[in-house]
Amino acid sequence: MAEDARSPSVEDLVAAGDYAGAAARAIEEGDLRRAINLLERIWRFGEAVPLALKLGDAPLAVRLALDARDPERARPIAEGLDAADLDQVARTADILAGRGHHEMAAQLQARAGLDLQAAALYQRAGRPLAAARLLEHAGHFLEAGQLYEQAVREAGPEGTPAGLALGRLLGRLGRHHEAARAL
Repeated sequence: MAEDARSPSVEDLVAAGDYAGAAARAIEEGDLRRAINLLERIWRFGEAVPLALKLGDAPLAVRLALDARDPERARPIAEGLDAADLDQVARTADILAGRGHHEMAAQLQARAGLDLQAAALYQRAGRPLAAARLLEHAGHFLEAGQLYEQAVREAGPEGTPAGLALGRLLGRLGRHHEAARAL
């Protein structure tokens, strides 16, 4: 694209400290990655989200939304990921977990069938019952049972779902007396 003699270049705008103008110019030139980088330098993360989505970089869009302190904007982007694209799932889950959104990361991992990774994230999110269910599904019965027991202890008299799950697991393992006590 021929540069208009009256329009300053991205470099000129950066040199002048006009990062917003430089980002707008980069968008005009079709250089979305550069525009995102410029917007990040001036903490306009939210404005960069649609650019990342145009690039097809959902993990970057999630990171930018979280950096903009807008997890509700990040959620549908993460939920919209193709669960079969394990690279994007892993990148997005790492971003979510790295910024303290363990439960959202766990949901994404579970949707992709990555039960063990999701279980670890659910544990970090303080959701032992969800973690136990995934561990049981993955065949890790001992760890699942321990988490069910933890969920029963933490829930106290309200621990019925965890107690039922523990009893069901113990029954599956042929430990019927212990299963009856758990119920």
